[in-house]
Amino acid sequence: IHVVPPFHFSAVTPADTIVNYGDAIKLDAKGNAIAWVWLPVTYLDDPSLQSPTTKPEESIQYQVVGLDKYGCRDTGNVNIQVKYVPNFFILSAFSPNEDGHNDIFKIENLRFEKLLTFKVFNRLGQLVFSTQNKINGWDGTFNGKAAPADTYFYLIEVVLPDGEHQTFKGNVTLIR
Repeated sequence: IHVVPPFHFSAVTPADTIVNYGDAIKLDAKGNAIAWVWLPVTYLDDPSLQSPTTKPEESIQYQVVGLDKYGCRDTGNVNIQVKYVPNFFILSAFSPNEDGHNDIFKIENLRFEKLLTFKVFNRLGQLVFSTQNKINGWDGTFNGKAAPADTYFYLIEVVLPDGEHQTFKGNVTLIR
């Protein structure tokens, strides 16, 4: 009688890890398996590979089941926590002089955030610009006329994919 030792993965990686939203990560199940199944299949490029790649949009736990040539199996887990790190930026000054450089005051590099509010106010608290479209920006006009060179105040509200609301307040200088 030939007794075969039980099959075990030598490592399932990464163990518990944190990735930024939008980043891909490679999973791996090390061992002498001949077949692998990763579950759930959500966000995986191929759940039957030993080392699939995932690009999760939310925190998730993957389980891998491996079978060796004798039909013995082992399981392992990978926990991935997804962090939503805003990567946009807001200029501190702009000059709407039609030279092609900083002519529009807008939010740069919005990727996965949903824009709820983008408002600009003058020193008197009057709303001079408002949008919910992340592509739009303020051209430095108010009531159809060029707004004066001055410091203006903005309020920006975004929602991250996990539902978290974030608010940004600050000022921008309009240069003429």
